[in-house]
Amino acid sequence: MPGARHSWPAFALALTLVLTSPALAAEGQAPSQPRYAQVEVILDASGSMKANLPGSQSRLEAAKKAIEEFAAGLPRGFDLALRAYGHTAARERHDCEDTELLLPFGRLDEDRKRLGALLRPVTARGYTPITWVLGVAAKDFPPDAPGERIIVLVSDGRETCAGDPCATAKALSAAGVKRLVVHTVGFGVDEAARAELTCIASVTGGRYFDATDVASLAAALASAVITPGQQVAAPSGQGKLKFVSPSLAGHAVVNAESGQKVASLSRTQSTVSLPAGIYSVSVGSSAFKGVEVKPGETTTLTPARIEVTNPTVAGHDILDPETGEVVARVSATASSAVVLPGRYEVAFGEALWPVAVDSDQTLVLSPGVVVLVNAGPRFTYVFDTAGNKVGRLSNTQKWLPLPPGDYEIDLGERREPFSLGEGQRLELRR
Repeated sequence: MPGARHSWPAFALALTLVLTSPALAAEGQAPSQPRYAQVEVILDASGSMKANLPGSQSRLEAAKKAIEEFAAGLPRGFDLALRAYGHTAARERHDCEDTELLLPFGRLDEDRKRLGALLRPVTARGYTPITWVLGVAAKDFPPDAPGERIIVLVSDGRETCAGDPCATAKALSAAGVKRLVVHTVGFGVDEAARAELTCIASVTGGRYFDATDVASLAAALASAVITPGQQVAAPSGQGKLKFVSPSLAGHAVVNAESGQKVASLSRTQSTVSLPAGIYSVSVGSSAFKGVEVKPGETTTLTPARIEVTNPTVAGHDILDPETGEVVARVSATASSAVVLPGRYEVAFGEALWPVAVDSDQTLVLSPGVVVLVNAGPRFTYVFDTAGNKVGRLSNTQKWLPLPPGDYEIDLGERREPFSLGEGQRLELRR
């Protein structure tokens, strides 16, 4: 449970007892024999993990602590490897192969006490290349080692690179002589990321876990390694895919396993019948990934919408805060945009307004507007409190929409500070 405290020696004993129970004993193995498994934990160290939890600790620092506590309580007989992604390349490099094996299999006993030192240099920086990392991680397992093969993927967001991680996980699980099971842990995730991570776990016989802090993340890791993988039957038959309130541009439906476009969803056809399988559905320049259509069921996708009141003619980019890439745009000709549920930054000049939007929500942003009276032919610049230039005014552009906050305007002979509230119109004179 979130906020729960654990006594880790007691936890290790309890975990050992569970692992040796008849219910969880591997097939053909006597109940008195410990269950053996190779477990690789994959840690998300992408840029979004810099965000702070309540109490000012970052998600990444909390995740490091949880992994240390989990590893300290893991009984002997389990072989643990640790891989991180998104930490070696800044987002400007757009690196979709950014991953590093921090702790290989067979080293836990000697490195258990210095696991913190291995984790300490890991810094949240780049992208979330889950598809690529799953493929690399599957090769970390020694092919001839006994026991189960388990990946526990910890992520606070969805895939930000090419490929569909759910389809990749399904293929990897089916390809090996010994099945690979992937359990996933969503660390403070939004709805779209949760659905994607749930699909990854489901198609490999694994389980999805939610976590929000150190204690619940450590508990989720512990629960994952004692959760036996389930057999996954190949789906057959037809299911339905429904898109709530499609955009005017429509949404392409792609079979994630073959890469082929198989349908379109639009205002005139918001529901389609499809063979059971895994699909991706475009939303502007992004997509719902890991969309599982099941036989005889309807899978419903519910996007979100961001609207800006009185947008400029030049428009306002809606950015992915982790990658900085534009996912949609609103302007005077189209004041709202359909997006995936999640976190975004909306650009007003060089100023960014961080927002979060849920499925089936229309988030209306009403920026403040600063108006410069007696503006001259030269540009007059506006700065944020950190000294960054966020916009400019002149006699041809006398008004500037900005997120609510504190600013300064350069009036030549002086810099004048001002505060702007949401929806406020503020006149300043030279």
